[in-house]
Amino acid sequence: WVAYEMPTGPLSPVDASEYATLSPTRIYDTRSTLNATALAPGEQRSITVTDIGGVPDNHVTAIVINATLISPSASGFFTVFPSGGVRPTVYDALYATGLDKACLIVCKVGDGGKVVFYTSAGTTHMAVDVLGYFTNDYLQVGETMTAQAPDRVYDSRDTPGTPAAAASTTTITVAGAGDAAAVFNLTTEDPAAIGYFTVYPADGTLPLVSNLNYRVGDTVCNLVFCKVDSSGQVKIFTSAEAHIIVDVVGIFATDHSGPGRFVPLTPSTLYDTRQKVGTEIGESETRELEIWRLSGLLPFEFQATQVTIVAANTTEASFFTAWPGYETQPDASNLNWAAEENESNAAVLPTGDDGLGEFINAFGTAELALNYRGYWTA
Repeated sequence: WVAYEMPTGPLSPVDASEYATLSPTRIYDTRSTLNATALAPGEQRSITVTDIGGVPDNHVTAIVINATLISPSASGFFTVFPSGGVRPTVYDALYATGLDKACLIVCKVGDGGKVVFYTSAGTTHMAVDVLGYFTNDYLQVGETMTAQAPDRVYDSRDTPGTPAAAASTTTITVAGAGDAAAVFNLTTEDPAAIGYFTVYPADGTLPLVSNLNYRVGDTVCNLVFCKVDSSGQVKIFTSAEAHIIVDVVGIFATDHSGPGRFVPLTPSTLYDTRQKVGTEIGESETRELEIWRLSGLLPFEFQATQVTIVAANTTEASFFTAWPGYETQPDASNLNWAAEENESNAAVLPTGDDGLGEFINAFGTAELALNYRGYWTA
């Protein structure tokens, strides 16, 4: 089917793709790419994401990128979608005037191996780093993912009890020996200065990319897909003093026989409490959602969905945590925000029996929206 033509029912596993993890590489930067300029308000900019940065020029179904908006002149929202299609009504990130915003995106690749970047307001520079791609050519070396409830594997607030120093590198085990890559939520709390994190394989060299930007006193997060070394480790470079918190949600292994392939879908709204008055999530409230039933496109059996989580109309500083139905709530988070702030973050949402997912809001009240981009086969 053509990009942006809605299917009539659940996609078959033959549409599923395996992942090829790459060392992080910057493929586009409006500040330095030849003939590139800052994105204008309402602009839709098409960028080639194949045959560059280690991505092949064929059999690429979806791309994993980290896009950073730099010094936007106004607040707005940011959407990425396949070229050749109509811009969807959902968004991937919310950004604020003057503040750099990092956003992980898993996007179906459209016509000509391109995706389109849209910013709703203001002018902004943008950097795009490629982290990996999905392929339906099983002759290539691909990886499949096992999704899991968020597992906090590192928290500098507990051990060593002090934040990572400026210009320091921290080595963290996020997967097992022999695994190919890991997916985790990277969070920082109360940074001492404006800075950023860069994540890369523990046996690699520090690349000229970034994964999460922060400012003084922030609690912010971003999803990370990262290749690991033979011991299952990554390194995190900290540019300015800040705490590091890592919650692992998925592991990639070079297993062609099992589940865990990705089926990219047209970006769309899965769930939004703003569509019905009085359905916002209260303090310490847990909400159970039948993820497979909400979309009408997901099969009954799948292990996770790839989504953007949005918190809106918040009243207190808080966070959302998501985990599979019928399981114990983990000590982790998927999205953090300040009081009266709207915020968003990409997430891998594993589901339990019957395609159920659980969500909890820690403090105050907040609207919850889920915008999906695909699912992982069971």
